[in-house]
Amino acid sequence: MDATRVRILSVGTALPGPPVDTPTLTRCLGVDPDRSGWIDATLGTRTRHLSVDLTGTGGHTSLTDLVATAAQRAMTTAEVAPADIDAILLSTGAPDQLMPATVNLVADRLRIDGIPTYQLQAGATGAIAAIEMAGQLLATGRHRTVLVAAGDTSEKQLDRSGALAGASDDELLDAATFGDAAGAAVLTAVDRPAVMTVHSVLHRRARPGRASGHRADWLGTAARRAGRQTVTYDRDTITATVPEVAAEVLADLLHGLGWRPEDLARLLPPQLWGRLADTVVSRLHVPAQRCDSRVADTGNAANSLPLLQLSAALARTGPGDRVAGVVVDPSGWVAAALAVQHD
Repeated sequence: MDATRVRILSVGTALPGPPVDTPTLTRCLGVDPDRSGWIDATLGTRTRHLSVDLTGTGGHTSLTDLVATAAQRAMTTAEVAPADIDAILLSTGAPDQLMPATVNLVADRLRIDGIPTYQLQAGATGAIAAIEMAGQLLATGRHRTVLVAAGDTSEKQLDRSGALAGASDDELLDAATFGDAAGAAVLTAVDRPAVMTVHSVLHRRARPGRASGHRADWLGTAARRAGRQTVTYDRDTITATVPEVAAEVLADLLHGLGWRPEDLARLLPPQLWGRLADTVVSRLHVPAQRCDSRVADTGNAANSLPLLQLSAALARTGPGDRVAGVVVDPSGWVAAALAVQHD
């Protein structure tokens, strides 16, 4: 991306409601509170934010709400008005509905009109794919400023109804693994004060033909009543595959730039749990204290996590510092990596 000099003017994030710790979650799920310690030890996730209020008050935050909030924060920080946005890209694996596309609901909320909008159906790598596509739009010269957003809400796939007392270990871990969030970034090719410059993006299939490690179905009411399982998350397959895929894509990213792992001020690692996260970081050869995971605080926030991580990295870096992010989507074995430098 150096040829077009894509610059990140700002990053905004949004989390629904207060953080929900694991003891609170298990109590709301009707699960023995004694199991919360096991869940915490297994996942390494202390809290997560949820778009549905589990206390029964009926509060709900839509993906449109979250993305619009994150986007508005990014635009305000960048001092960009709705009329300045030339295109919007939204990546999500859980849109509010199939039609209209959530990206258009967000555009309406932000009062942005007369521009192209794109919605990517993607897993964890979606935010980086959207940044890559934004760079391609900026390279045409027809667009000066592009809004990139990513987010998910998990209530469509996960049962947190309070009736999981007899749930299996996997069902409990699934209910506790995922959190809801959105992130947004304003990108430009115009030479103006920015927070980071994008140096390189990689986005590719990683293990064609390998069985999926994650599936999330979009089920209607009838299918739900039939008791079909909405989410499958194969932790054994993910454990066996993600570390090697993450190490490969990071090595290729750095090699292409002539960077070394020790040159990185911050690393944004894949969104993983407990010991597997530690295994992946050790394979990436970057000290753990330089990693901005966020999973401990937000859970697996899917599409939004790279932008949440990038926001955290901005607060911990200074001019000239190099940052790299790595994401692996086990649903289709897609890998993505991003290299940026603090301006």
